[in-house]
Amino acid sequence: MGYARGLSVRGAPFDFRKAPNELGDYFIALKKLVEETYEKNNNTKVVVIAHSMGSPVFLYFLNRQPQEWKDKFIQSFVTLAGVWGGAVKPLRLMASGDNLGVIIVNTNKIRPQQRSMPSTAFLMPDSQFWSASEVLVSTPDKNYTVANYKEFFADMNFTDGYNMRMDTENLVRDLTPPQVPVHCIHGSGVPTPAAFIFGKDQFPDTYPKEVDEDGDGTVNIRSLFGCLKWVGKQKYPVMHVHLNGSTSDHMAILSNSDARQYIKDVVTGKR
Repeated sequence: MGYARGLSVRGAPFDFRKAPNELGDYFIALKKLVEETYEKNNNTKVVVIAHSMGSPVFLYFLNRQPQEWKDKFIQSFVTLAGVWGGAVKPLRLMASGDNLGVIIVNTNKIRPQQRSMPSTAFLMPDSQFWSASEVLVSTPDKNYTVANYKEFFADMNFTDGYNMRMDTENLVRDLTPPQVPVHCIHGSGVPTPAAFIFGKDQFPDTYPKEVDEDGDGTVNIRSLFGCLKWVGKQKYPVMHVHLNGSTSDHMAILSNSDARQYIKDVVTGKR
């Protein structure tokens, strides 16, 4: 395709432990990177591709840029497996800890690190996507939903977690349209945590039983569909690409042939 690493293909990794409101210096560097990329490529607008949490992070950034800047520098915003309304999976990180499938890692030992990340609280299920009647964590003594997060954290003796949730839950909650062309790509058809069940005397230290629903294995389908809230809410198009099956799961989508071809068409101007 003729692209050159570091010139026309550039990366902008961020510290995923942090929520968007902690990334001020990163956003300054990101804005400069976009402008430099535009200038180094004959004033060609930039296609920004974001994956997972990177999608709401870049939305947070765009919502704080003047429209004139976005119109000048951004060709389109491609989102891969965007976490628009949170996901149930982070609740397990907060409770028992999650070894992410590495069985030799004790979940309780990795839990303090996972709990310390504001991004874990930022990515919890949002009440705009889950109702107060949907049980997300169940124990013999109490059920927890989006309506009683304060009790959830208090019962784990981790009130700092609730404070982090309060600090981050409104950062992109209203999903203000980015006001740039959007290509929203995600998977489905992969069992995805919908709720966790703890037995007697198991909460929160024992790894819970999992109840699944549709999603990409990490993000629930309702959250992946969040980008559709922008349809008809901005003057720019919102294109939706809904893939299905194991090759479209949260990480596999990065090498999914259909997703890659679609992105190739976007960056070459065919879409």
